[in-house]
Amino acid sequence: MGALRYVKSSMEHQIKENANMANAYRANGNATIRRNNKFLYRDPNDPEAEAVVVLPYGGFYNRTEDQMVNYDIRPSLNYIKNINNTHSLNLLAGMQVKSTDRQNASNTGFGYQYGNGGVPFVDYRIVKQTLEANFPYYGMSRDYDRFAAFYGSAGYSYKQKYNLTATGRYDGSNRLGSSASARWLPTWSIAGSWNADAEPFMKGLTWLDYLTVRASYGLTASMGPATNSSIVLRNINSNRPYLNEMESVIVLAELENTDLTWEKAYTSNAGIDLGLFKNKLNVTVDAYMRQSYDLIALIRTSGIGGRR
Repeated sequence: MGALRYVKSSMEHQIKENANMANAYRANGNATIRRNNKFLYRDPNDPEAEAVVVLPYGGFYNRTEDQMVNYDIRPSLNYIKNINNTHSLNLLAGMQVKSTDRQNASNTGFGYQYGNGGVPFVDYRIVKQTLEANFPYYGMSRDYDRFAAFYGSAGYSYKQKYNLTATGRYDGSNRLGSSASARWLPTWSIAGSWNADAEPFMKGLTWLDYLTVRASYGLTASMGPATNSSIVLRNINSNRPYLNEMESVIVLAELENTDLTWEKAYTSNAGIDLGLFKNKLNVTVDAYMRQSYDLIALIRTSGIGGRR
């Protein structure tokens, strides 16, 4: 089994020369307008200079693109053998490989002249104004997700009365720490059941339709909410008393955790399934115990390590 998916979407925002937004960048009719129009440019190196127009011609051409390439391959082999309706064997082996690449890109085009053959007229000061306001006039982000798993199971049944199943998996993901012990994890489970209604001494109980006693024990795992196997840095605006005083800073959003690993749980279960009076009454009783560890949750720390 396999699947391949390719998705690409584009969004264009065309702001032409006569649009309100483009005209707002050119509104400088008198001193009052020039003093209050935030779209005009004021050189921070010359605070006494008058605000000037930085979009004399054209409008804006904004474009955003999202792209995803994904494949998922699951080859498997299954072997089933039935011997004289006494012994039944079911073997399964397989693997799964998943890969997902995501990319987002955006850009803002200044001075695009829709009415003049699409020739751009760019005043360098509008780019300078954009950078000084900490506005990303173009950007791109990428995300890579890789996952691999190898698994197998074996099931044996004797006269459809005694059943035993064993499974095992070996999973790995690049979302977790770089060390092999953190990124890869073997999980397993063992389960057995007894169909007591198939025993000869139960045949005389006509009011009993089925009776199954079962139990299982194993190790399961899942990926937690954290994704900081590598350091996570973000670009934000610093806090200033006035809105026109902007400065971009890089903040430490998440500390690197090279040991980030799976959330794990040992689970044991025992249960009984019972059917009575031609299945008019069905009863299921379960008891289980779960022991979880390596869980990820928010806690309050002292801050000595640089994070609270």
